[in-house]
Amino acid sequence: MSREQRDDGRMAPRFADSSRRRFTLELAALSVSLAAAACREEPRRRKHQDDEDEPRPRSSTVTATATTSSASPMEDIPPLELLTDLAKATDLAKAGHRPLFILFRAEWSLASKEIETRTLRDASVRKAAGRFVGALVDCTDDEKAGAVLKQYSVEGLPTLILFDSNGAEAKRVTNYVDAQNFLKIIEPVR
Repeated sequence: MSREQRDDGRMAPRFADSSRRRFTLELAALSVSLAAAACREEPRRRKHQDDEDEPRPRSSTVTATATTSSASPMEDIPPLELLTDLAKATDLAKAGHRPLFILFRAEWSLASKEIETRTLRDASVRKAAGRFVGALVDCTDDEKAGAVLKQYSVEGLPTLILFDSNGAEAKRVTNYVDAQNFLKIIEPVR
C-alpha cells in the first residue's frame, strides 16, 4: 500500500483499489445507520427502564392486571396469576386436569417484558387464559435457571410452552406474541 501526504502534512494510506475504498465507505455507512437506530431506540429503552424501577412482588405469584381506565365488563375478570414456583404450578395443573403454560423470561429481554406488560394484561387474554395454570420462570440469572432451561429445552427468550391437560406439550412459542395471536395459540389447547 502506498502513502500520500495530506493537506495537514501527515501521511495517509492511499487506496490502491476501489474495493478497499468501497469497503471503507460501506463500513462508515453501517456505523451511521447503527447510530441512527440507537437514537430511535433510546426513548423505548427509557420507558422500560422506568418500568424496572418498580419493585417486583416477592411472593410466589405474579399478577398481570389490566391498565385500562374506562369501565367495561372485562374489568371484572380477575388478574392472571403466574406462579413462580414451577413445581407447584405443574402439580396444580395435574391435580386439576388443567392445561399449563410456562413463560420463560428475563429482565434483559424486551420481548419478555412486552409479553408480561401487554399480552398477559389484555382483558381478553386474562379471560381466555383463566382455564390455564400459569407459571413464570425468571431466567435473568443463568446459573439459577440453567437446569430448568435444559429440562424444558429452552434455547432462547422469551419462550412460552403450553401443555394440555394430560401434560403433553401442545405448543411452543419462541418470540413475542401479541394478545390476538396469543388467543389463537391457546384456543385449541385443552
